[in-house]
Amino acid sequence: MSASRYLITIFITVASIAPAQERVFTNKEGNQITARIDSVAPDWITMTLIKNGRPVTYQPALLSLDDQQFVKDWLQSRGIKSPQTENSNPPALEPTPPPVAQNDEEDFDGADSFSLSKGDEERLGASLTGKRILFRAEVIPAPENPDGTIFAIGGRNCGLAVYVMDNEIHAIKRGDGPSKQVSVPLPDGAFQIKVKLNSSGLSLATGDDTETRDDAVIFTRTPSEGTCLGFDSATNVGRYPDDFNFPGEINAAMFLIK
Repeated sequence: MSASRYLITIFITVASIAPAQERVFTNKEGNQITARIDSVAPDWITMTLIKNGRPVTYQPALLSLDDQQFVKDWLQSRGIKSPQTENSNPPALEPTPPPVAQNDEEDFDGADSFSLSKGDEERLGASLTGKRILFRAEVIPAPENPDGTIFAIGGRNCGLAVYVMDNEIHAIKRGDGPSKQVSVPLPDGAFQIKVKLNSSGLSLATGDDTETRDDAVIFTRTPSEGTCLGFDSATNVGRYPDDFNFPGEINAAMFLIK
């Protein structure tokens, strides 16, 4: 076994030599949780929330610099070294969440694409009438409060939204008859999400979990309200309260319209 692989093996197999220390951890967006570290791997920290004893996973690179140093000190106090690259610089610790299959996107070849950042509100082209819609993103829920709106298109009378509530991810389509909804379990830690509305219905996928409603239809009229990422600005599309903003991170968000 090479020295680097030996170090990685030691790094992943963490021994609890000293009692875990309770700490208020802060991420780069200023969100805080009170937790204790249970174990550390190159891509993930496993912690226990103090307020409810719930285990959570988190990416070290998303913590504040002070907390990243605390993690390094935590490892060193247990005699464990972080894996090193050939130039002795610490490797990047940002993981890639479990991938969602891309081989079902052929019907979106040549589609108009719209990249949004969390907090943006925009119009996805002049009209969504008769258009197929695909949304994909990398999502990192806030460990202490994962609930909130991931995106919302339109409003209560005509719209499409995805949100997290009660440890599930929900996608709901309104307009053109009774509302249609699909739900999948909320994964632990970061995940990739894909939502499609097309001739096959409404589908929601996160890794191995996929749900589809084949009775949901594409928009026969364009929603009057815009598209929001991380919040819902006007009349709520989903069954959630006002100001149901998503406190976690939404990265590489892309809408494809065709």
